[in-house]
Amino acid sequence: MDTESRISYLRGLADGMEIEKSKEGQLIHHMIRFMEEMNDSLMDAHARLDEQEEYIEAIDEDLAETEAFLFDEEEYEDYDYDDEYEFALNDDDDDMIDEIYLHEDDLYAPDGYTVGSRLN
Repeated sequence: MDTESRISYLRGLADGMEIEKSKEGQLIHHMIRFMEEMNDSLMDAHARLDEQEEYIEAIDEDLAETEAFLFDEEEYEDYDYDDEYEFALNDDDDDMIDEIYLHEDDLYAPDGYTVGSRLN
């Protein structure tokens, strides 16, 4: 039996008792009404959660497609991270702003020159 059915059952029992005018009847009526409101709020929250799950799954699928498009997975399986160079970007006050990591294969030096030494 789901929550909504159980609350309806309790409402039916309370209505059958015919005690609405007594203090106890009013208390029971307000408690059942509160349970109905809580159930409605819970159902709304579940609906929003379901929508969010669908949205996140769609984003995840889009991200996977984008990754597959941008990165050839086979290309990065045997990636050698030891052949990376680290560069520091500094501002005018010589404070480091950011770091860049480049792979040896991505560096270019004109003829007669060599790529600089490793920082790491």
